[in-house]
Amino acid sequence: MFFNFVDTEPAPAATAQDAVASPSRPQARAHAFDPRAHFVTQDKHQVGASHTLEPASNDAVDVVGELVPELVHLPCAVRRRHVSDVHFEIASSDADVLQQTILANTDLVKGVYEGGLKTWECSVDLAEFALSADLPLDTSSRILELGCGSALPSLAILASSRPFAHMTLQDYNAEVLQVVTAPNVLLSLRAPPVANEVDRQGLYEVTLRRSDWDTLPHADKIDFVAGDWGTGMAEVLSQPAYDVILTSETIYDEATVPALLELMEAKLAPSGRALVAAKTFYFGVGGGVRAFESRVAARGRMNVRVAKEITSGGVRREILELTWRA
Repeated sequence: MFFNFVDTEPAPAATAQDAVASPSRPQARAHAFDPRAHFVTQDKHQVGASHTLEPASNDAVDVVGELVPELVHLPCAVRRRHVSDVHFEIASSDADVLQQTILANTDLVKGVYEGGLKTWECSVDLAEFALSADLPLDTSSRILELGCGSALPSLAILASSRPFAHMTLQDYNAEVLQVVTAPNVLLSLRAPPVANEVDRQGLYEVTLRRSDWDTLPHADKIDFVAGDWGTGMAEVLSQPAYDVILTSETIYDEATVPALLELMEAKLAPSGRALVAAKTFYFGVGGGVRAFESRVAARGRMNVRVAKEITSGGVRREILELTWRA
């Protein structure tokens, strides 16, 4: 289910080979993504043993949805597009970079693909935190999720019917927004399936329509942006400032942290809060919570504190809260 997107000034397409050949991180110019543009006809395909999806018109497409297994314990039902359906979409498209990541079974290609197809542990942590009393939201709240990928924290907010005024979802890859983020948002905004529509594996078919962006509750308050944090992103983001900035698993590469912090400083409202969910240490990569805290302190503009610590499966993770210094 590929949507068109509006590209203000597209950079030349990068490849995995380009990433290997160049020691510097390629820049992906920031651009707005328009999920309302149109749907592309999808060929009939098989998902698992019991799901056959029929060809869709240009205004509608069938996808396979599921409850997010990692979040079934929450008081609200958080839904997403099933990973096998996502993989089929990519395999039948011309998204070369994403095809390469699937074939290579890799989580990221530095500077080309930044892991948006995978559900990461810290995004689950931040989704849980987003529904807690520790994150107050009201009808004036403007929310930004950076490096959103599947956007679990934002999906949890949508599924719980928590109030907000505007939500912006940003990812490095427009293709991820096309095949993962935007479908997940529509699945979260639609009414849940009835029991007899769900198979034994918890999968169900649903028809997503272009008109959903105009008719579903809250859809008109959500926008999408793709591109690198450091190439005009602050200017492309739709809101002058955001009350809540969410990001998870985005500080593993220390080379990109300065751009992330600059963007947060440019877009966080005076009384706003930024929440960063990350592993305490990213072994073999170099990033982590302590290194990030040091960078925040060195910049001297924000306070940072540990809002929550999580340990499971032998992996220590943390949620940091950033606020402006007095």
